[in-house]
Amino acid sequence: MKIEKLHPYFNQQDARGSFSGIINSGEWKEINHVFTNAGSTRGGHYHKDMTELVFILSGVVEVEFLDFRHESKITKFTLKENEGVLISPYVLHTMHYLTDCYQLSMLDTVFDPNNP
Repeated sequence: MKIEKLHPYFNQQDARGSFSGIINSGEWKEINHVFTNAGSTRGGHYHKDMTELVFILSGVVEVEFLDFRHESKITKFTLKENEGVLISPYVLHTMHYLTDCYQLSMLDTVFDPNNP
């Protein structure tokens, strides 16, 4: 299982503010802006056919990953503002929010609530 933090591939700042490039590959079909309260947990699931990119806009999140098809070891790390992670199919992912958090969640398949 290859799970690694993503950092912006491009950063620019000037008198107007800043611009950060999050990702410049893939074919994203759905992009969601998510707010989560401190002390909450999200995830605890995996996707069979979907790749997900989670990018933290503000806050701190402890993440756990397990590719149960290939490994028995859980990978853990912390994501903070301006960091993200690309989650492949069949990787169980759980996120523990240490602070209030704003994030982007990008999916390469449109989520179907009737067949999650």
